[in-house]
Amino acid sequence: MQFEQRKDERFDDIGRVDAPELCVFPGVLVDISMLGCRIRFPASVSVDMDSDFDLKITSPRKGSAQSFTLIGHPRWIKEEENSTEVGFRFLRSPGSRLLYKYIEKLAMAAAEYEEEEMYSLCMTV
Repeated sequence: MQFEQRKDERFDDIGRVDAPELCVFPGVLVDISMLGCRIRFPASVSVDMDSDFDLKITSPRKGSAQSFTLIGHPRWIKEEENSTEVGFRFLRSPGSRLLYKYIEKLAMAAAEYEEEEMYSLCMTV
């Protein structure tokens, strides 16, 4: 069994990611934390692992922050049949404050979900 060794909690979320330097098509946010994210692009993507990229993230969630731009440094890449997943580490960015607010909302939603699950479990016992 393989355990992930992450410094920050990752949240599964879906959002649009525009990274025109990487792909003409928008990518899909798969998961995100304060330190990085995973993005799936709907095409084969050539990634310069020594470069940094502007990632404009837009969440479809109601009440979430407007789009924000972060600077991401690629950490890994995974090619699939018709898509490419890239893991990014965030660098100091103009959108870091909005990222913090976004992660805060995801954490609150996750806590509420866990609370509801525990309540449902207690009610069925």
